[in-house]
Amino acid sequence: MSDTTVQIHRAGDTNVTYSDSQSHQVHFTPAALKFLQTKVAEQACCIGVRLDIEKKGCSGLAYVIEYVEQAQDNDADFSSESSDLCIFIADREFDNKYSTLKIVNQVTVDYTQQGLNKKLVFHNPAATGSCGCGESFTLAD
Repeated sequence: MSDTTVQIHRAGDTNVTYSDSQSHQVHFTPAALKFLQTKVAEQACCIGVRLDIEKKGCSGLAYVIEYVEQAQDNDADFSSESSDLCIFIADREFDNKYSTLKIVNQVTVDYTQQGLNKKLVFHNPAATGSCGCGESFTLAD
């Protein structure tokens, strides 16, 4: 695991920011945290979630949330004893252009429900485009 110092900022019903010692930050809305905490509690032996990036979809890159029983060697640990949810981010080079930590830096994770559709939504200020279905995104070269 990467050596990180975690700071978690909470202010009422505002977003919760998880950050490491290298100033990477990922923001979670209260709805996203509640959803993830519920899903983690439903999984046997699950301690938290891993945020990763995979090559897939129309635009090329997609976010992946995995429910995990333990951290992997290449995970950046964004967890803290004061946190209600363990957050790991896959810390690896991706596609010889980016690191996963840089791709997810400043991402805001939200949970939305429209009718019967419920899903996590990722808002990335570095994304330059996305496919029509919203499954994948692109970054500037």
